[in-house]
Amino acid sequence: MRVIIKHDYDSVCYWTASYIKNKIMENPDKQIVIGLPTGSTPIGVYKYLITFYKNNELTFKHVVTFNMDEYIGLDKTHTQSYHHFMYNNFFNHIDINPNNIYILNGIAKNLEKECIDYEYQINKHGGIDLMFGGLGTDGHIAFNEPGSSFDSITRIKTLNDETIESNSRFFKNIQDVPKMALTIGIKTIMKSKEVLIVASGFNKARAIEGSIEKPISHMCPGSILQTHQKVCFVIDDAATNELRVRTVNYFKGLQRSIDYLGKPILKNLNNHINDTNKILIFSPHPDDDVIGMGGTIYSLTNKSNIKIAYMTSGQNGVPDTINDKACREQEAINAILTLGLERNSATFMKLPFYESKKQQNYDYQTDYQECKQIIQSTKPTDIFICSDNDPNGTHKICFEILQNTFKLPEIKDLDINIWLYKGAWGHIDNKDAISMPIPKSVMNIKLISIKQHLSQYPAKFPGSDNRTFDERVIAYNKSNIMFGEFEEKFEKLSLWEFVDYSF
Repeated sequence: MRVIIKHDYDSVCYWTASYIKNKIMENPDKQIVIGLPTGSTPIGVYKYLITFYKNNELTFKHVVTFNMDEYIGLDKTHTQSYHHFMYNNFFNHIDINPNNIYILNGIAKNLEKECIDYEYQINKHGGIDLMFGGLGTDGHIAFNEPGSSFDSITRIKTLNDETIESNSRFFKNIQDVPKMALTIGIKTIMKSKEVLIVASGFNKARAIEGSIEKPISHMCPGSILQTHQKVCFVIDDAATNELRVRTVNYFKGLQRSIDYLGKPILKNLNNHINDTNKILIFSPHPDDDVIGMGGTIYSLTNKSNIKIAYMTSGQNGVPDTINDKACREQEAINAILTLGLERNSATFMKLPFYESKKQQNYDYQTDYQECKQIIQSTKPTDIFICSDNDPNGTHKICFEILQNTFKLPEIKDLDINIWLYKGAWGHIDNKDAISMPIPKSVMNIKLISIKQHLSQYPAKFPGSDNRTFDERVIAYNKSNIMFGEFEEKFEKLSLWEFVDYSF
């Protein structure tokens, strides 16, 4: 069992939609069978799936769907029927083949035969590959109310008062809520190859507790999912309200050690950096740090062990329309404050080479010495260095200054890990790169920090790329593991590898 804990409902929906998208696109030419729910919980997920489709990131041409349930007595044209709900909120907006859509008929002449035929169609298609569902406040899954048999299959089900009360918000009067429904059974759900359950809000907290922590019981149907070979609950912080702190911390901790598909992360920065590591980040300009690794800076827990050395003032990159050429220092401070660092985390080196306007025959010895001093004073275990090349070549000069600094006798034998990152001028595509997963919520904070550099909107030296720096970051940081998520990549080098490195 996996439990993914996100900050809020929107984050839950985005993660879930991204996961479903990934499962569909893993084998885009192969049929995949997905079970679908209705109600208020999945609406946000459907909206994101529609967005993915409209952005040409996803196709449903090879998707077969089976809905979990339908009210008895409501025609498919009724505005509160689940047939109407699905077309209105999802199917009408994507490219799914109508022949691949299966929804129970609540006004069938023979309801028992309708249930038998539905089970037959599920089995005919090879069973459900991914069952996506919600969780009722009493722990029901689909319309399998408390007391439902764990061996139940698609059948007629009487709804209890709590479910009727909960669903009454969709009707004018509670008397209008149907008292019976057709639903797939618990056994049908358990036969699915994978189950993905979404729950959000304080009102789902007890159901989550019963489904995840308490013993398996017919009175909480969701609890049987504890025995499924591949089940994942995606919930928000509010839905954890009844869980033990230890349980919440356990699953949040696992999220740092597994990728978005639940596989162990072997090339995860979290496996290399811990709270005792002392980190020094060299940033050629006052914004390369947040552009290249802002998500990592935010995600590392021991902020007091992070120091950032801004190698140049960056004033040459301030547009002529701005009178205050020193504005970039305050912009850099604002950016790192956004990421949770303190003002004293930053050092503005203002290396002489940059202020000299890169004179011919310039002697870089002073620059080497200043870099040496900051390395000696911070005593880092890990140094992060920007390895891309900006249009004016400042990045490359800064890189070479650091290479020569590490040739100095005083520090050439230090035991330091070197990490290369890239800023706005490229991305690391090395298959052996070490990644830091960046959830959407963290990416949003990173983008806010980048936008603190107001003088760079628009950038004075955009190069051949007309996109803003935040637009480039969104493209560069897209995850190769999980569609819709992000990651920052790093290349790890030993000291001698770094000194001989060329790009």
